[in-house]
Amino acid sequence: MLGIKVEIEKEKSVRDQMALVNNLVDLILKLRQKMRKRKEWKIANEIRDKLKKLDFLIKDAPMGTKWRLKRKP
Repeated sequence: MLGIKVEIEKEKSVRDQMALVNNLVDLILKLRQKMRKRKEWKIANEIRDKLKKLDFLIKDAPMGTKWRLKRKP
């Protein structure tokens, strides 16, 4: 998404890798929120839909957007 390719160093711990994922998703969702405020619905929806395809669940709420990874069976 957005042309970003992430290569994780093998020495990075799972905790460090998850922190990176959290920060990237938070950044993407902040950009999506800006698009929503500008009423750029097509872009905002595209971001949401692409995250969904990557197994991220996005929930918009009055207090902000929340996300989590979809649990795999």
